Amino acid sequence: MENATEMNVQNQVTTGRHCASYNMMRNLITRLFRLKVVPIMFFVGIIIFGGTLLHEYKKTFQVVHDYLNSKMVCGIVTKVNNNTNMPFMTHQQLQNKDGVRNKIIIASYMRSGSTFTSELIQQGKNVFFVFEPFHGIYHQQYRRKDSVCTRDGGCRYTLDKLESRNTTFEIFKNIFSCKMSLLPADVLASFWKFESLTGRSRLNKCYKPKSSNNSRDLVKKRKCIRYLEDICNRSNTILIKTIRMSLDILIDILSGIPHLKIVHLVRDPRAILNSRDVYFFEKNAPVDITSIKTSAYALCDRMYKDVITNNDNNQTKQGAFVLKYECLATDPMTVTKMLYNYLNLVYTDSVTTWLQRHTQGNKTEEGIVGAQKGNSLSISTKWITRFSQNVSKLIDKECKILYKRLGFSDLQSMLQQFRKNKYKLYEDMCHEYRIQLNQIWLI
Repeated sequence: MENATEMNVQNQVTTGRHCASYNMMRNLITRLFRLKVVPIMFFVGIIIFGGTLLHEYKKTFQVVHDYLNSKMVCGIVTKVNNNTNMPFMTHQQLQNKDGVRNKIIIASYMRSGSTFTSELIQQGKNVFFVFEPFHGIYHQQYRRKDSVCTRDGGCRYTLDKLESRNTTFEIFKNIFSCKMSLLPADVLASFWKFESLTGRSRLNKCYKPKSSNNSRDLVKKRKCIRYLEDICNRSNTILIKTIRMSLDILIDILSGIPHLKIVHLVRDPRAILNSRDVYFFEKNAPVDITSIKTSAYALCDRMYKDVITNNDNNQTKQGAFVLKYECLATDPMTVTKMLYNYLNLVYTDSVTTWLQRHTQGNKTEEGIVGAQKGNSLSISTKWITRFSQNVSKLIDKECKILYKRLGFSDLQSMLQQFRKNKYKLYEDMCHEYRIQLNQIWLI
């Protein structure tokens, strides 16, 4: 795949002798194209000079074609469109420092803001996005390094073939290699299930499944999947979002997939539990104390283990980027710039515009799979006024160790700051992002 990417770069940016000769003749060739002379010369070349010259001419033809379409010549980019606020970027800038495709995993928890975060990363342009590829395998469960667990904390240690480490690794590797046709049927099923997959509308035009258990259905799916592979191969970044993988197994496979970067998205567990309660049950319905206690323990235990795993692995520089949703909601631009820098994505004015539209609105709207769009700070603090103090204190008791690790405050401290100035509610916890951003001279 990396070799294919390098060939793609050579087709878009002239190098070596092709670059030098092209710079000498580009004005003439542009005029000839407009007069439709070059296509005529192309066919004359076939007749007169034969295969060898044709091979060389096709290289030149491609160089000229790329110039006329992308305006990219020898690594120097001229005006691409009429948006003067957009910086001019080379193909290498859109890839990481090693000149290969960006590979990103967002690892998080249900109702943690992962859908919003994945939409934010997709503003980096030319991103191929895969939404929850493991849904068909784990459903409401998630994979740990040595087990499969439920959201209530129960785990089993006997794994079937689809749940094995090798299969998990192969699924990730094939997605990042754009080899979708090699994926298991249960993974392919998620491509048709979720609308946010890149290229899903094209899949539906090709074939609308009737039954995922039908062998004929699977054959048709695999024929259509080539459209996804084409889109994927043309992308600069491949992004996978999953709530069904813990950090220990992701970091375990990290060394097997070069240039992979993991974003560990965390959120205040009280906000997660509030969002789950609202999403799955009727609004204003009474809170089930027993269920909340069980869910709080299981969620915070899982998050704490992930945080510890990441801290241990960061010592060897193989850990994940910790993204706190509350900090993203409080200071979207600063945190996004830091995130984009880590992911080798280009932060542009269009990203700023998208952030303003999705985090500063007065009206809350439902997005993909219930993701909310509106005033991000207000959305992130809804739990404070919805949960009773008894419920919040119960969660505090189950999650106090996690709070200490991530910098969250208990209910009493939160209420005091919320009444005093809610806009500074997460200031201390989020200051680290601005410090790090200043250190890399982005602002």
